[in-house]
Amino acid sequence: MDEIKKMTMEQVEERLSAIKSEADTEGANLEALSAETDELISRREEIIAAAETRRKELEDAAGEEIRTPILKEKEMEERTFMPDTAEYRVAWLKKMKGEKLDAEERAAMATVDVVPTITANKIINRLKENDLIKHIDFTEFEGAVNIPNYTTNGDASWGDTNEQQDVIGHVALSVYQLIKTVEVPGKFARVSIDAFENYMVEALANKIESAVQKAVIVGTGSGQPTGINVTHSTADGTFTKAGITLKDLTKIAGELGAEYQKDAVWIMPNKVYFEALANVTLPGVASIGEGGNKYILGKPVVVDDNCVISSTDTIFYGAGKAYHFNLAAPIEVDRDDSVGFKSAAVNFRGLAYGDGKLDNTAAFVKFTRATA
Repeated sequence: MDEIKKMTMEQVEERLSAIKSEADTEGANLEALSAETDELISRREEIIAAAETRRKELEDAAGEEIRTPILKEKEMEERTFMPDTAEYRVAWLKKMKGEKLDAEERAAMATVDVVPTITANKIINRLKENDLIKHIDFTEFEGAVNIPNYTTNGDASWGDTNEQQDVIGHVALSVYQLIKTVEVPGKFARVSIDAFENYMVEALANKIESAVQKAVIVGTGSGQPTGINVTHSTADGTFTKAGITLKDLTKIAGELGAEYQKDAVWIMPNKVYFEALANVTLPGVASIGEGGNKYILGKPVVVDDNCVISSTDTIFYGAGKAYHFNLAAPIEVDRDDSVGFKSAAVNFRGLAYGDGKLDNTAAFVKFTRATA
């Protein structure tokens, strides 16, 4: 590109900045933008090299060091490379993309190589937006933890009688490993920093939240969280085979103790929810509200096909906050180039640690589709 060869440093920086925005737009030609970025970077290095050569010539002529302001004033400021700084985020993402790091960035990565706070928060916030996860008790305590709960919880006493002491137990949450790899085409790693971060956050968060979501419902408790299906109440039952009815819904809701009704949530397969919309004609019983939020009898609904258990449609109804999931360590992300030698693809591995359990077996009831 002849016009690039004539650009000044300021023009190069302006165009690089513009490309970052263009790369984030729908339908952007990433391959063309990547090629142009390479040309611009080459031109920038050419300008810097020419300025450095001129500086040395002037030093030799004057007999003393003459400093030429090659970089912008802002770039000359001292940079701070801590996980919660913008400088560290850029350096870490450049490393993940496979870009060349400057001396300061290399030193920072050699000393502290963790996911930047900004990027990690994006992944966590993405998890917390999940339809199921936002209804449970999601925490980020380091390592194995004990979540307090009452094994007996009596009322306050009137009169002169001795008040019975409540017994406080706990839910023990361990540290189980969750690992997922995502393969990215090599050319995609050449897009802008922001576009690359958004892609990686979305890809890894989707995989991690899917695994957590499944574990909350049907986790076995062996090397993974213990799902609601394992520790729900013994108040089981069935609903109408041909399609759920209002009588089924009120029966299910009535089986849950009053103390768990305040924050109760329905968890059911997609098919069952839309059966309710079609079969229950009484207005407001089953509805879709603003933003697509779903409700049955005024309580929120989480649609999740993990509730099809052993080919059987299953409904859980209970207190979402009675299920505790703890993310026991910051999410780790690593890059591996070796697997994509022939295709130029790059693999990124997301690593998380956590555990989850229901704190009270009576906090959920379970109903399955009748067989007859």
